[in-house]
Amino acid sequence: MNLSLGSRERRSAAGFSLLEVILALAILGGALAVLGRIIQIGVRTARESRGRVAAQLQCQSILAEIACGLRPPEPTAPAPVEYPDPEYDWMYTVEAEPTEMDGVLAVRVTVYENRPLETGPIRVSLVQWIVDPQFEAEMAGAEEEATGDTAESGTMQGEANANPGTEGSAASPGGSNSGGSR
Repeated sequence: MNLSLGSRERRSAAGFSLLEVILALAILGGALAVLGRIIQIGVRTARESRGRVAAQLQCQSILAEIACGLRPPEPTAPAPVEYPDPEYDWMYTVEAEPTEMDGVLAVRVTVYENRPLETGPIRVSLVQWIVDPQFEAEMAGAEEEATGDTAESGTMQGEANANPGTEGSAASPGGSNSGGSR
């Protein structure tokens, strides 16, 4: 009897039982499922982060064009971005509102992914204050008008000063009164 017990113990110690194998496979399957979900979340987050950076660059590009005068700061309906991105389908809008300061506009550019709202499209908005081009033109016109009036009165005054001075002096035809001969 002792011999038969010893042989049973030796057989069970030599390998795993079916229950142990099934339990190990279940644990491995659960761990793989959790790791797969973590990788899926990581990939989605990386795509979203890359998209946010791309959208922010598009916003900055459009704002730079508006600030340097290549594009008017006028409200626009949703339009596709001029420089397409192979991974994203971007649309943009521009809104311009006056601020509390005279001659300054708050320009908001919104770039968003052209996807249904249920899928959670990426959306980025940037605001930049710029000088209103109409205000700038009015100020330039006012400065020209002010300098034009000053220039006209200055030339009239210069002509009046030039006439009395010519009566008492003798000018040579060469333009100099040095008196020397060559």
